[in-house]
Amino acid sequence: MNPYPRCDRRKTRDHDAVLYARAGAIHDVFSGQFADFTKDGEDNKTLFAKTGKLPIPVLAIGGDHSVGTLMNSGLADVAGAAKNAVITNAGFLPNCLRNCLRSALG
Repeated sequence: MNPYPRCDRRKTRDHDAVLYARAGAIHDVFSGQFADFTKDGEDNKTLFAKTGKLPIPVLAIGGDHSVGTLMNSGLADVAGAAKNAVITNAGFLPNCLRNCLRSALG
């Protein structure tokens, strides 16, 4: 069942399936996408320890079926005014949930 009934994701899913079926594709996707997150976080902590936290409000939005509040906990080191919003019944937030995003922004 599609958790986003307003989105027809079949074309995207079929396109992605062809790409991911290639030899080594899944390994390449995950190694490239997530490889530098830890290093980036360490670099940010070092930088913001020197410069201070961001002086602007920062909104961390996550779907309750994916990152939830994890984005907010990561921002606590770099933003003094971090606010968290969790969109219910959502994984990663596609464009078709823009109304939920507008509501979260208030």
